[in-house]
Amino acid sequence: MDQLVNIHPQHLSSQGMLITDQAQRIVFADRKAAEILGKDPVGHLCTDYPTFFPCRIVQGKEEFWNNSEFPCRLHQEPLVANEAVAYRAGAFEIESRAIQLCEPNFSGVVHILTPIETESLHKSQCSRSMADSHYLLKIIGVHPVMQHLLELVRLVAGSNVTAHIYGENGTGKELVAEAIHELSSRREKAMVRLNCSTIPHTLLESTLFGHIKGAFTGAQKDQSGFVEAAEGGTLFLDEIGDIPPDIQVKLLRLLQSHEYSRVGDTHTRKADVRIITATNRDLKQLMLDKRIREDFYYRVHVFPLTVPPLRERRSDIPTLVQHFITTFNQRYKKHVTGINKSALTLLMNQSWPGNVRELENALEHAFVLVSSKEINLEHLPEYLRPALEPVPLPTDTARLEISDSSSNEQERIFRALRATDGKKAEAAKLLGYSRITLWKKLRDLSGAGAGSAPAT
Repeated sequence: MDQLVNIHPQHLSSQGMLITDQAQRIVFADRKAAEILGKDPVGHLCTDYPTFFPCRIVQGKEEFWNNSEFPCRLHQEPLVANEAVAYRAGAFEIESRAIQLCEPNFSGVVHILTPIETESLHKSQCSRSMADSHYLLKIIGVHPVMQHLLELVRLVAGSNVTAHIYGENGTGKELVAEAIHELSSRREKAMVRLNCSTIPHTLLESTLFGHIKGAFTGAQKDQSGFVEAAEGGTLFLDEIGDIPPDIQVKLLRLLQSHEYSRVGDTHTRKADVRIITATNRDLKQLMLDKRIREDFYYRVHVFPLTVPPLRERRSDIPTLVQHFITTFNQRYKKHVTGINKSALTLLMNQSWPGNVRELENALEHAFVLVSSKEINLEHLPEYLRPALEPVPLPTDTARLEISDSSSNEQERIFRALRATDGKKAEAAKLLGYSRITLWKKLRDLSGAGAGSAPAT
């Protein structure tokens, strides 16, 4: 099989190449291809890697093949040598070409996986190589539930189905919508975003569909809406549950017949727009509560996606932390290399009600304070630091006379000393003080005069 490597002579330092036989089994993969796919793929079927070869689609017990665009059609009989298909999978351009050799009497398909150049990735809002299988555009996830979500995103992006994204505030619903748009055939057109909860109901219809001059008081000229701005692209409607029933009817018309009218106009307009919706609430319960129409629910709920809260995928926190460190190094012109074990452990143990957005804010807070190469406990927001239980005063400080004005600080210091078994260096770190600052505070509290500095 070594001679097959020369079938497609390119510089493969950044490219990966693999070959599949007529049974669609991978019979050769170079080192780069193995790195890209995440393990040695030889012996596996190409359909075991739907991220890069999304040919086979399984729905329930039914299975069908997309033979129009992807490499699977090259395996159909009769094989036509040199017939090729090319397509994009995330941040890779993939070229697949049918091959047939007299010696060693082999036929199959050779696949070249080429990373899209950094400039092209930037233009399409890709900030990292897809060689990292846990990274899709701006979505980061090593946890299995996130890997499953990323696979669904790739599949949804290849269709024009209406998707609905569930997720708590701060989980990244908009990033999922962006990924669907950027991986779709509509990526060259605009993606228009609208948070429906931020627009008064009296203005929402005009915001969405536009209006004509004189449609209402203050309408001094014709005005296009968000639907028209998203023509050919994607319209992302966040907090869809806040849309009133009368506008739900108009959106339903847009979803079903791709038609709409500006406010005050009798003229019907056509729209080529993909709709993606999102909410942090249970859409079905909103339907049962008569907050949204039943027909509207079933029309927007065609393909639901759920973004899990951060507390359910804590294994992603170290990767997210490193991502934010890289981001904030660029933003604040710093050179932070990482985070120490104690600070990372603290972040791993948080419940994160604000999800990824709250974690990002905590890291940005740390970047304002950090002046070293490493983020420590003292750099993190104070509300994240452990709340130490009140303990009796240590015997060696029981006789300290503390003024009322410093009693809160005294309590915090004693708690920290007790939590660290009297180790002043660790207590200082827990409190966010330098060791010298803690020593000075203990000296002042005890009225012991100059005293002696703590040991290093």
